[in-house]
Amino acid sequence: MKKFSLVFSLVLIALLCTSCMPWPESTTEIPRVDPNAIPPETVEELYSYYDQVDRTMTREDVEALFGPGVERKDDLGEVMYVAYLSDEKSCGVNVLYNFEGKVRAKTLYYNHSKDLIPFANGYTEDALSQVNEKDKISKAEELFGGPGLEIVCEYSQNNAVDESKIYSWYNEDGSSVQLHTQNGRITQKIWVVAED
Repeated sequence: MKKFSLVFSLVLIALLCTSCMPWPESTTEIPRVDPNAIPPETVEELYSYYDQVDRTMTREDVEALFGPGVERKDDLGEVMYVAYLSDEKSCGVNVLYNFEGKVRAKTLYYNHSKDLIPFANGYTEDALSQVNEKDKISKAEELFGGPGLEIVCEYSQNNAVDESKIYSWYNEDGSSVQLHTQNGRITQKIWVVAED
């Protein structure tokens, strides 16, 4: 399990640094934010790519659905993940493949964090204070009044059912909370205050 968490952390770092999900400590948006992008109008549009990708798929399977993706490479020219983005709306999915060419992890693509607010359940600081590591995600969903938006899913390579996910809740002022989970239990809580 520790090995799974370490791999997930590394995957998350790579995906967060290169997708449109700024780190909580970040004071600037990701440079690729497009001010002219058209955000999705429904949660179905937002997840239209993300929900179609699962752990059983190969790159060929994914590209049969979406066409060729855009490879995002690190400074050494190594492929970190492949982006599949809608031409019509600002939505899509970033996919990390394992050495066998199967889906290892996926991250919800969105242009700007404010695009998620219309689809997210909110939360209160009081409710957030009652959520702790090792709690089931269902406790947070009950306290926050609904489920969070799933924004990352990483599949265990050693177990056919284990997976880690990140869920987000947003308030209207732009403040948000991210709960990292492994097999339905919270492993980390990150609170992002609204920018002035």
